[in-house]
Amino acid sequence: MPKYALAPGLVCRDAGGETVIVRISTGEYFGLNPTAAFILKALLAGESAVPYAEEFGIGASQAEADFQDVQKELVELGLLICPLGGV
Repeated sequence: MPKYALAPGLVCRDAGGETVIVRISTGEYFGLNPTAAFILKALLAGESAVPYAEEFGIGASQAEADFQDVQKELVELGLLICPLGGV
């Protein structure tokens, strides 16, 4: 799985039990639910969906689908990039 990175100008923090991504230039923020936060951290680390499937007790195919959905949404929102290309 490719390793992703936050897009330039963003910071990601855990705040009050929620993971938040903030666009520094505008102050716009995005709150992630625990599932999306887990997937984001895995994508940033270049990990597969296997630990996610184990953590949430779901099948491999559902885990892969969830990974793809979250990755696609974060890329479309301009929050996540794949520095080496590809999606």
